[in-house]
Amino acid sequence: MQNKSFLFRLLTVLFVMLPLVTLRAAEGEEVDERDFTAIWELKSAELITTAATSKDGLFSVAELTWGDKLVPLGLRTDGGVTRQMFQPTEKAGRDDEDATLVFTLKPKKALTFTPKKLSFNASRVGTNGGKFDVVVISGEQSVKVGEGITPQLAKEAPYVSNHEFDLTAIPSTDDFFYVKIYIYDLANNKQYAFSDVVITGDVEGLLQPVATYTLDVKVGTEGAGKIITNPAGTEFDEGTGISVTASENFGYHFQNWTDEAGNVVSTDNPYSFEIDKNTTLVANYSKSNVYALNLKLEGGANENLVQFTPIGNYVGGVHYYEEGTDVKLTAINNRIMSFMGWENDDTEPERIVRVDEEINLTAKFSAADYIVGWDLYNDQPNRDRVADYKSDAVATASRWIDQQLAHPWQQQRAGEWQVCGTNLEIPQRGVVFRDFLLIERL
Repeated sequence: MQNKSFLFRLLTVLFVMLPLVTLRAAEGEEVDERDFTAIWELKSAELITTAATSKDGLFSVAELTWGDKLVPLGLRTDGGVTRQMFQPTEKAGRDDEDATLVFTLKPKKALTFTPKKLSFNASRVGTNGGKFDVVVISGEQSVKVGEGITPQLAKEAPYVSNHEFDLTAIPSTDDFFYVKIYIYDLANNKQYAFSDVVITGDVEGLLQPVATYTLDVKVGTEGAGKIITNPAGTEFDEGTGISVTASENFGYHFQNWTDEAGNVVSTDNPYSFEIDKNTTLVANYSKSNVYALNLKLEGGANENLVQFTPIGNYVGGVHYYEEGTDVKLTAINNRIMSFMGWENDDTEPERIVRVDEEINLTAKFSAADYIVGWDLYNDQPNRDRVADYKSDAVATASRWIDQQLAHPWQQQRAGEWQVCGTNLEIPQRGVVFRDFLLIERL
């Protein structure tokens, strides 16, 4: 009896210690997987771009990618709810492919995927702006399933909004399946956050044996650019069509792709191919000489009163250009500042310089008599904003914009301004202006 008890305890321990495994399809298996799920939780400190699937081995690609105008900014947690934030590098328009989150699935050879449902959580962080559209692409068919969506504000309960879409009208595919979330009209200092992206559907077919190969892509010169692989991933089924695109950072220019032995494979960018072996691709670049064009402003003018064409690479208040670039500088006036001339005593507002070395220029301005002014050139901050021009007599010139105005910045370029303000104080003169109205730009 004692031996039996010991054996029972041993078997119990062995059973408990067995690792949990994810189901995996085998070659030659007849697949009839109902309610298959691919899940991107987006809740880990290190952003995981590969989906967790309810059964392994059914898809050759299950990846998340994003466009060049979006940057992942880490996690946000409110009320115990965690999600991944994304911020645009610039405010994008509608249907901008560079401002999309793309969730990609591709079934294994001879398998068919029939989509049934899409769901995810979303929130907007510190903003009332922005919207997103949701587009599903199955094979050759593209369907917009969600449009003009504004998610829950992150700091207010329930902290996220859940979005669900019925995909039963979307056709089946044995090719690529995409979910694209287009983020638009969102300022480049605001974020949208997402979590628990789930694609549900049925997978059917006879799983065929197929060779798989690895893909290793590298940038030949550190800092020269980055490589985008479409579809994303490092391991692919034989015959998978792949496109690699090398982006160029300022001062670098793409030259070619080489293999691990240094042989030139292609000069195309993007370069497309079907993978048929373990593949290494190196993106090679040339480097140009880069020089600074420094501008000093005299007379109290703000930097926006001299325009640069082209802008070049603007870093830390300095414009940088590749050697040999012709740059046009245009000095402009407003109601406070008048252009007087350049450091070489030329008074023409326009001048062209060729950047063949570091250049130092000076633009001279003269100020009219004034108390305070806003040129409203920049759209931030949009409240409690100090004056863009303020004479020495002014102690405070802030709290100028009424938050009830819908979107005053949308009127900026047309000059159709109706901006409210309060409490402009000039204590040295014992004057307080209240509820003043600015009706046009300087």
